[in-house]
Amino acid sequence: MPLHLDKYITNLAKCRGKTARKRDVKTRLPELSVCNRYCTEAWKKWESVNELTASRGQSISEARRRKASMSRKITANLYMTIDGRGAFPKYPGSDRVTKGANDMWRKMWIDRFDDVTTVIMGRRSFTGHRRVWTEKARQPDDAQYLVDYSRWLDRVDKVCLSSRLKSPGWENSRIMKGDLSKIVAKIKKEKGGNIIAEGGPRLILEFIRKDLADDYWMVVQPVVYGQGPNYWGTLDKQRTLKLLSSTKMEDGELMLHYESVRGRWK
Repeated sequence: MPLHLDKYITNLAKCRGKTARKRDVKTRLPELSVCNRYCTEAWKKWESVNELTASRGQSISEARRRKASMSRKITANLYMTIDGRGAFPKYPGSDRVTKGANDMWRKMWIDRFDDVTTVIMGRRSFTGHRRVWTEKARQPDDAQYLVDYSRWLDRVDKVCLSSRLKSPGWENSRIMKGDLSKIVAKIKKEKGGNIIAEGGPRLILEFIRKDLADDYWMVVQPVVYGQGPNYWGTLDKQRTLKLLSSTKMEDGELMLHYESVRGRWK
């Protein structure tokens, strides 16, 4: 029974000097003349929901999980210099070796292990990850969080967007090609959790142009690089974002979390 209906009937019955027990609520509905019509309609609606889910052999929680899979959230990850270049230049602290995960690793990856089931990459990003980030590529002295990340990345569904690559050569991977909007729409209809678009810059720019990402994590490195692929390019219209959080990291990097603002400000 809906919680609000249970409380409503119980309180009303107490006001009339009666005690409404849950198992007697339906039989006492006619006695509660003040809310008889409302309660009857609400009761029938609740019963119809239960009958519908039961007839389909599923619980309400299962129905909610299925609905959630139809609205899979897409996060775009960006790693860039101040001038928007997709590069990893050297700067003081950039080669720091730590045994524990920093804020970037925790918020952009480790905290997402449970809800993200698909990672989308362009060809260069995919082959680079395949070379560096599989569990087979880990070294005995690697930090545990790097091992955990590699195991997770091996396990999740990986989509490589390429018209040139013939075979993914990586477990739980597939190659897709064609219009990005159609590919993303197809992936979102599949069963699964949330999605991360990992790049590189050309792919993320297309996500921005087509307004496909629901939120963005950006790591801005304290370097004006002046070379390499650029995350920014011409757009047919502006894309408005809302800042959710900003974090200054240990070596001067900024980690920014934005969500897409859609509607009149699109």
